[in-house]
Parts: sequence; structure tokens; C-alpha cells
Amino acid sequence: MGGGTIPVHWDGVKWTFYGSTRGYPGGFYINRIFGTSSSNLFIVGTGGNIVYFNGSSWTKMTSNTTVDLQDIWGLDATHIWATGTNVSDGHCVVLQSNGTGWSTIYDSNTQAPQSQYGFSCLWTDSQNQLWLAGGSPLRKLILSTMTFTEIITGQGYVSYSVRGILQNDIFISGQASECAHYNGSSWDLYPELQNLNGRYAWFYSVHPTKDFVVIGGIYLTALNGFPVVIRGYR
Repeated sequence: MGGGTIPVHWDGVKWTFYGSTRGYPGGFYINRIFGTSSSNLFIVGTGGNIVYFNGSSWTKMTSNTTVDLQDIWGLDATHIWATGTNVSDGHCVVLQSNGTGWSTIYDSNTQAPQSQYGFSCLWTDSQNQLWLAGGSPLRKLILSTMTFTEIITGQGYVSYSVRGILQNDIFISGQASECAHYNGSSWDLYPELQNLNGRYAWFYSVHPTKDFVVIGGIYLTALNGFPVVIRGYR
């Protein structure tokens, strides 16, 4: 979920809006949500805002940053990461949480110029490494040594989402209708998706399962854009 100022829940029958009357500490733009259950949810958004939901009440968490957070992903309730980059100044951070607090593990402002990256999406299936992308090309971060390795995917534009099932089954999507898949040894860019809409779609999210893949984004026109959802069978 993303793209709003308050969270919305669908229970199969009706929609519920969690505005200020339900104790939600809003005032920022929501970019992404992650949770291990309906009583363990984290929301990230602009201005470094992170909000936690325990199933009955909302709590604003201290992130120690004002950078716009664009993505969050975790393995379980105690291994969670978030990242984002400011459009205004390129300031990028990667945060890590044990479920109760957040710490900064990467801050571009403290790095040498050659190590100043801009990330807006992340994914992992391991406690020791992260896949990060965005304005900077896809990189793998080994957490034990804080070492970055650039990954060549064949993409030529900014990436907005990286998601996978295992280390040998990863998808990445972004601008110009680009979507690529990693099978553990090589990356395959899907030209049929680019041909489908003439490269005019921005793919903001990709979510794979073992049976199918769903891509979501916006198709751009001369005046505006409209939502695009693509489902591919595996």
C-alpha cells in the first residue's frame, strides 16, 4: 500500500479509513507498508516518518532522519529495513530495525563522493545482505562488512521496486516500462513489456509469487497518466 496520507484497510466486506479519529498520527505522505501480521505493521513515508500498528493502536516511531522513506521490507518481526532518498538534495539513508527501534546503517552524507548512493527500494531473504536500487543502479549490500557490490541488470533507467522469492528468483522494475528477472546467474529484461506500452509506463511495484507476477504503475500520456496493472504467469 502507498500513495496516501492515511492507511486504508479492506476486510473482504468494507473499507476502513484510519484517520485522526482512530488515533493514526498522520501529517505525512505514505509510501509503503510492511507487516508480518495484522497486528504487526510498519508504515513509512515522507519526512522520515515511521508508524507502527499493533492491531489496536498506532505509534509514531523515532527514525532519527528526515529523509523521505520510500520502501520497507523485513524477514520477520525483528529484522526489518527501510530506505529512501530526498529528491531535493539526494540525501539517502538505509535504516535497520529490531522491531522496537531504528538505527541508521547507511547515510550518503557521511560517505565519500564515490560511495554516495541514492536508493528508493530494497529487498532481502537473508539477515546478512540487502538488494538496493533507485536512482543508483542495483547494488547488493553485505551487512556484516557494509560492502556494496554493483549488479549489472541491463536496465537503463531508474528502478522503483525490487522484490524476490529467493536469491535466484528476483524481479526489479522501474521507468520506461522496464522489468528484469534474475535466475541466480543472469538477468533477463522483458522487451515485450516495453513493446506493450511503448516504454511510456512507470512500474512502481513488482510482486512475484511462485505462480505469477504482478506489476503496478502508471501509463503516462501527454496530459496525465492512468493506472496500469500487469499480471504474468510463470
